[in-house]
Amino acid sequence: MFSARSGPKSKRPVKVFRDGFSQRFDEVVGEEPLEIHISQGGYISPFSVTMRTPGNDFELVTGLLYAEGFIENRRDIAELRYSCNGPDGQDYNVMVVHLREVRREVERLGRTMIASSACGVCGKSSLDDQITLGKKVVANYSVDADYLLTLVDAMRSEQRYFDATGGVHAAGMFDLQARRLAVREDVGRHNAVDKAVGYLLLNGLLSKVAVMVVSGRAGFEILQKAMVAQIGVVASVSAPTSLAIDLAADKGITLVGFLRGGSFNVYTHADRVSTKTALESR
Repeated sequence: MFSARSGPKSKRPVKVFRDGFSQRFDEVVGEEPLEIHISQGGYISPFSVTMRTPGNDFELVTGLLYAEGFIENRRDIAELRYSCNGPDGQDYNVMVVHLREVRREVERLGRTMIASSACGVCGKSSLDDQITLGKKVVANYSVDADYLLTLVDAMRSEQRYFDATGGVHAAGMFDLQARRLAVREDVGRHNAVDKAVGYLLLNGLLSKVAVMVVSGRAGFEILQKAMVAQIGVVASVSAPTSLAIDLAADKGITLVGFLRGGSFNVYTHADRVSTKTALESR
């Protein structure tokens, strides 16, 4: 049901002139479009074109469809394959998804334009659909500061494409014992989240996630995906946006920002996090 062969490259070498003089080769991150079509009830409808770093494409599509309410688990996908219309028999930039059951109307709720690597909700007809899709997150656990402060380095140690190119974001999923469940990279931070969620969904591990860490800012699209996946704590190396804070507050998500250099800010539902001061007083 889920199979792939080699296709577009996640990175490639390019010639550069260092400081304008010395010639060398450098690795740059791959960015290519992935066109997604959904087959429901015998009809194939265009859904989205998203700019992504090639690699883990099945996870990306699975995570995206889950985040937008087209699937609830891997059993909802009957088949996931690349298009057969490419020059060598497969087009690795076109994905066809066959769903067992119609859960949402693709034509009305699908995307109507290209979603760039910088935007996770571009082309959506209504943000209200995205906000109301997820239920309030019920996470009956807490994490302490020492735990949170280990996660960025744990995610960073798995960022091989960032090491090679310096041009990708990452999303890391961790359980309550700070074990890495998944780390995925992509030129788009929202794609990295979709890839990580897709991997966990395909492998029956999504319910084990306690904290999601993202390498860039925490925007609305990141919190929306956490809301649907019922992840109680989202931590960002950079800043959150105002809409992300509002969504986290409303949906019961603990939002942590500026998780770096031995400190962090907690913006919502701080009762789920033990502060450093509290830890030191024990």
